[in-house]
Amino acid sequence: SAFEMLLSPDATNQSNLFSRGWRLNDAGRETMVALARQTGQQSSGCTTCEGDGQLMRGFRAAMRATIVRLNEDDEFLVPEVALQDAIASHNLANACEDEFGMSNILNVLTEAEKNLLFTTETDGSFRAWRLAHGSLMMVSWGLLLPSGVIIARFFKYRPGALWFKIHR
Repeated sequence: SAFEMLLSPDATNQSNLFSRGWRLNDAGRETMVALARQTGQQSSGCTTCEGDGQLMRGFRAAMRATIVRLNEDDEFLVPEVALQDAIASHNLANACEDEFGMSNILNVLTEAEKNLLFTTETDGSFRAWRLAHGSLMMVSWGLLLPSGVIIARFFKYRPGALWFKIHR
């Protein structure tokens, strides 16, 4: 399944919320999970960490990646990237320049480009679809299914076999 990296609020200047940043492919996800497990601290309660790293909470990483797809055709997807290299650090302010020798793309993009690529919310119509779906699922599983079980159990031996005719 896809894995998304979030952008910190100070990187996008959109609000005090994290923004959906980059969508990693499967290989990138595995690399990031392995990096987080190496960086995490078992003594702080991390049950999946492999070593006793320095990080107690709040995994942050900088990555060097290639944009594979912008996902312009789907407004709910963020750009997909193929990970080349990544580092974990508490201070990522100059990590791209110091570790990878390249500019941080968030410093290169204009505010308009950031607002186009990264979002803190989903479209209102998507939320409405989810609410409609959830409501219909509650009605079908909570009302129709139990009603069908009750009708099948108690009304199948009624005179005139009306239940059987309706059921067919």
